[in-house]
Amino acid sequence: GGKNTAWKVTLSQNVVVNAFGNARPMLRFYATAGQADNEVRSNEAIAAKQDTLALGAMFESWW
Repeated sequence: GGKNTAWKVTLSQNVVVNAFGNARPMLRFYATAGQADNEVRSNEAIAAKQDTLALGAMFESWW
């Protein structure tokens, strides 16, 4: 047997026009990084070690 391990961290920055915490509309920028080490796999075609990085922006509004 083996052991599967993984970690992930996300950093985000919210930008709002109003000073209140629940204000909308909101623009959010984020970066997520992570790594998975899969010693136990059901598909050998997938690499045992996988790194990931995701960058993005999200717009949120309420009515």
